[in-house]
Amino acid sequence: MKKKQLYFSISSSLLILGAGLFLFLQMKEQHEENKRIGQACLNQEGTVIMEREAFFLMSKTSCETH
Repeated sequence: MKKKQLYFSISSSLLILGAGLFLFLQMKEQHEENKRIGQACLNQEGTVIMEREAFFLMSKTSCETH
């Protein structure tokens, strides 16, 4: 019985770590994309607009030109 609990604990921990790593990499990729969009917008003398759709992530970055 204890062996079964150990396997369950290890697999649960690996699943949580995997999900955390996946979310971290997604946030990093999204940050880089938002930075690229923002820089291009500023080069065109536009206004950068960032909208948050989720609690942790900045979901959308857009540019408003005049």
